[in-house]
Amino acid sequence: MKPLLAICIPTFNRDYLLDKILEQVVPIVMEFGIPVYISDNASPDNTGAVVRKYQALYSNINYFRQETNIGPDKNFEFLLTHSEAKYKWLIHDSSYFLRKDLEVILSALASDNYDFVVIGSKGRTERLGSDRVYLDSNDLLQELGWHMTLVSCLIYADRAIQDLNFERYYHSRFLQTGVIFEYIAFKRCQVLFLNSVKVKDLPIPKRDNWLPISFEVFAKDWYLFVMSLPLSYSFYAKRKCILAHGKYFFTIVTLMSLRSRGYFSYRIFVKYYFFIRQTVPIPLMVSVAISILPRRPLSLLGICARHIRQYSRLHREC
Repeated sequence: MKPLLAICIPTFNRDYLLDKILEQVVPIVMEFGIPVYISDNASPDNTGAVVRKYQALYSNINYFRQETNIGPDKNFEFLLTHSEAKYKWLIHDSSYFLRKDLEVILSALASDNYDFVVIGSKGRTERLGSDRVYLDSNDLLQELGWHMTLVSCLIYADRAIQDLNFERYYHSRFLQTGVIFEYIAFKRCQVLFLNSVKVKDLPIPKRDNWLPISFEVFAKDWYLFVMSLPLSYSFYAKRKCILAHGKYFFTIVTLMSLRSRGYFSYRIFVKYYFFIRQTVPIPLMVSVAISILPRRPLSLLGICARHIRQYSRLHREC
């Protein structure tokens, strides 16, 4: 008999994060007998040694090491198709959950037959309302589509996985999201939004490979991805989805941070002008002004802001 839920963790070259995540998660899943599947995308670091350390504590950790880096999309697909459970929770190697979160999730999964479950996220979905079931795919796209780009918020029913069109969304950067919206566009489905559960992110520095290419990923690729979704989705729903992500990501503070690091400039503004118009909910002249600001003063402001946040966090903990 298949277990109700499996935890699926894709990882690449972030052993320091995986170690922290497993330290947090393994004692919880052991209590409930939940299997853990880890797919290592040919990491050159000590990922294997980290996993073996926790396998010695919990035998239901299943570790796969890819011979070569197959890319994030195929790594997601591998985990979803090689794990055994009624539901598969795809969790990034920098996210974690608490015991009470898992209890709520297991209770919800046992109470009904959902096709997909969308989990809330701390600092991201507090304003999105309470738990609800979505039956209309357009409503889901315009209200939660932007949030469903977060890998760790998605739980897939095993019965749906076998019909997901993974190949269509290879290299889209949003495969984990696209396969869901492709599936529910042509079927009557139940998608549970479980905002009473908030997945958490480790409060430690991470190697974010997407940051230098923020405008390529979250302006150009995001716009093209949403607009490529099936024609059953209305233009209105697609536009709402695109702008909702922009309101979350492309804030004035984010643009100034990207500028201070050299990831936003007037040249980048010109290059992605069309997509910035579609995705950045800030007046164009403000974006232009930020793109030409001197980087040095912004960098100093960013350093001060980070120190203030760290001090505030330590003060709260004390």
